[in-house]
Amino acid sequence: MIAAESSKFPAWFSVVTLVLLFLLKSAASSTNEGQNISQSCVDGTYEHEGKKCCLCGAGLHLEEHCTVNLQIGKCKTCLKETYSSHPNNHESCEPCTSCSQPNVVDLQAHLPDIVEVIGWKVMKDLAMRSTITDPTIEACQMNHPGNIQEATLELLKIWVEKNGKEASRNLVQILHKSGKKDRAERVMDILSRPNNNHA
Repeated sequence: MIAAESSKFPAWFSVVTLVLLFLLKSAASSTNEGQNISQSCVDGTYEHEGKKCCLCGAGLHLEEHCTVNLQIGKCKTCLKETYSSHPNNHESCEPCTSCSQPNVVDLQAHLPDIVEVIGWKVMKDLAMRSTITDPTIEACQMNHPGNIQEATLELLKIWVEKNGKEASRNLVQILHKSGKKDRAERVMDILSRPNNNHA
């Protein structure tokens, strides 16, 4: 009887061990799958010190290289009167040759007020509708942890750069088409205010 009971213990122990190993393996593989999704470089990659880093999206320039393979380093929005129209790993943006167009509303002076009206959720929706990539959107959030207004402002600047001189018109149209008429009217009110940045 003792021999029979001692042989049952190892079988039971083996079953529990196999179940635990299976659960650990499946948890590890689902974690790895999640990492691959978040670490994919939609805009492409470049080599830096033996690592593959994700390119910064259009409207951004590189501030710091990645420290881990297949991750985005620190990207920063192009300064006023500069641009980058393609994903890149440049440390600065190109100067505009015609940043100021006559009869076009300069959104730059109005961006903080527009951010107050549209908020992150609507801005993210606008960005996705205009084919701004998920890594670019995520980079805006990561560049401003805990400050959603600054993240929204950075993403709006990228969106404005992508839309060029039609940005003000496109912004109002997209807000109308997506059922956000109240916000569209509030943005139009902001855009009709005098621009205090001109001399």
